[in-house]
Amino acid sequence: MKVPIGRDLDAGELRLISEVQRGAGCNCECPGCRNRLVAKRYKDKSDHFAHYQSKGSDSALPRLFSRNNHIQAWFAELSEFLNGD
Repeated sequence: MKVPIGRDLDAGELRLISEVQRGAGCNCECPGCRNRLVAKRYKDKSDHFAHYQSKGSDSALPRLFSRNNHIQAWFAELSEFLNGD
C-alpha cells in the first residue's frame, strides 16, 4: 500500500516524500500503523512511502491491519498537517 505521508521518528512531525532522504534513511513511520517506512523516489513514477519489509519478514503483516482504520488515520494526520494543527 502506498503511503502519502510519513512521521519523522526524531521530530515526531509529518513529512512529505519530498522532504526526506531516499530509502530507509528517511527515518519515518506510518502514521496509521506505526510501522517503519521506506521512501521510494523515482524518475518515471510517482514518489511515495512504502512499508519496510526486512528480509525474512512476513510480507503479509501490513495487510493484517484494517485498511479502513489505516486510511482513516492517514486522513486525520493529513488534515492535521494541512491545517497546521
